[in-house]
Amino acid sequence: MEAEEYVALCIMRDRFAEDRKRAAVAALLRQSSGRPPDAKGVWRRLIELAGSLVKGRGRGATALAASRRA
Repeated sequence: MEAEEYVALCIMRDRFAEDRKRAAVAALLRQSSGRPPDAKGVWRRLIELAGSLVKGRGRGATALAASRRA
């Protein structure tokens, strides 16, 4: 039983060490890019939202003008 626990402990320790290395590399890559990883995505979504609001406003204005004529 002790041998199985020791093997499981060694496997877990190795996996944790690999995860720590991956996290450190990811942090270094994020720092080197100079911006948050999803910054471009946020701006793209804001631009799309603004565009949809402008388009929606244009449609509503035309529908309102048409209802006034009738």
